[in-house]
Amino acid sequence: MTAILVAMLMAVGVLPAVADNGEPAPDPSASPSIDPPVPTVYPVFNYPQVGLPDPTINNELVRLLDQVPAGAQVDAAFFVIQPNYPVVDALLNAHGRGAAVRVVLDSGDGQAASTNQAMDETFERLALALGRDPAGTSFAVQCPRACISKEPDSINHNKFVAMSQSGSMSDVVFQSTANIRSDGSGDAAWNAATVTSANPDLYASYTGYLRDLSVQLTVPDNDYNAYRPPTRYGFSTPYYFPRTDGTDSVSATLMSVDCSLAPTRVDVMASFFTRPKVRNRLNDMAAAGCGVRVIARTDTITREFCDSLQAPIDVKIADKPSASKVGIHGKYLTISGGFDGSADARVVWMGSHNLTRNALVRNDETFLLADNAGLHAAFTGNFDVIWNNPSLTSGCGRAGGVSEEEIEEEANTEVTPLIKEKQSVKRKLPASLKKRTALKSTQTREGQRLSSVATCRVKGTNQKLKKRPLCQVKKPKKDPTVVLSPKKKQKLKVRILQKADGSATLLPFSRDKNYTYRKR
Repeated sequence: MTAILVAMLMAVGVLPAVADNGEPAPDPSASPSIDPPVPTVYPVFNYPQVGLPDPTINNELVRLLDQVPAGAQVDAAFFVIQPNYPVVDALLNAHGRGAAVRVVLDSGDGQAASTNQAMDETFERLALALGRDPAGTSFAVQCPRACISKEPDSINHNKFVAMSQSGSMSDVVFQSTANIRSDGSGDAAWNAATVTSANPDLYASYTGYLRDLSVQLTVPDNDYNAYRPPTRYGFSTPYYFPRTDGTDSVSATLMSVDCSLAPTRVDVMASFFTRPKVRNRLNDMAAAGCGVRVIARTDTITREFCDSLQAPIDVKIADKPSASKVGIHGKYLTISGGFDGSADARVVWMGSHNLTRNALVRNDETFLLADNAGLHAAFTGNFDVIWNNPSLTSGCGRAGGVSEEEIEEEANTEVTPLIKEKQSVKRKLPASLKKRTALKSTQTREGQRLSSVATCRVKGTNQKLKKRPLCQVKKPKKDPTVVLSPKKKQKLKVRILQKADGSATLLPFSRDKNYTYRKR
């Protein structure tokens, strides 16, 4: 609880923010030094109860906006924002004081009728004051789908605000996991935010991204990650999506976790979880000795997928946010120990990005990585408080997502066609066959079980290839082995076929190879 109390005090400004070196940031006004201020960051968390939403995160955003002076600039991108929420008033008030205010919204199309109407009302209210021209000093833009991604039914899922100045802070980036609403995905669910300041390069990256969103920039292969790749600014590295080159940014980054360097822990707050590459990397890290904990949600992870998170991974299941239950909506990972060559890394990775395929390859998203010990301590404390909440249950017994496809749709709050992923197998089929030949592979890299079948015919006859006693696959599930038993001097034409079923998010897999075998 001490870590959480410290984090909450930092969030409301009672304690100083944490600098890059883990020490309180110096007060620039107390020193004649002309060195630029050290980048700082602090966390904000909310702790709602049943029937009692907690607006702490969005209240902090209002507080920051209320301190934006005339002549400053505000850049904001939102997936959902209610028209009468105080954040809208704060944006309009900043504009009224003489600040330039630029806002980009998702369309809301395809969502529930009430949410769609709310987004349209928010846009009209902002556009009336800010204008609609993205070339203007101030404007409001509502994209017809996602802004940069051109995939049908994609979304602008962002939740950030960048401010050139707020009070005594400059180059401020507010990155949240929460939507701007008082109900489930906002104030009524567990969420998190970070506030970074005095980092002009990070600020410039976010404002450049906002500009690209506002003009609905088209990028080659719909791959914005390639157009604006991850770049480290001080302790912060922003990741932008979609990414369409076949690499999963999260699993690829987790490849830098080294469980042998030092005792290492990875905690994952996964309000939506369908990505097999991330699951596979978590399994690998746990098997290598890392401590791995995952909090998932009862409606947004399937039982099959949850069960594939292998021991010693610890899993707990939270409720779906509703009027009678508090659940998770946060999206973050924390890493302590061996990472990226360091034995004492303290990393937080958070933002709008769910662990779904749509978040990776289809949507406009932001995921901000920060290597900062104070921030990590606060997020670990937040994770522990939620982990120990009695509403969470251990194991996968309550994992009840209907299907991965429905989870993907719910994560986007709309019906979204899926991009299905190809499957692959680590080992090739054998180059040649012996009397007994082990096939070794029993599943695809994506975790789907392989079925193995042998068909054959005697060479020199008119027989068709089919299953025969002469060619069988023994122990097909645990240790598939091809066993051949032709008569002396007989030659066999043999075909080995392996298949794996597809799923809502995976294409079916199939491969085969032909052989000639002669008993010697």
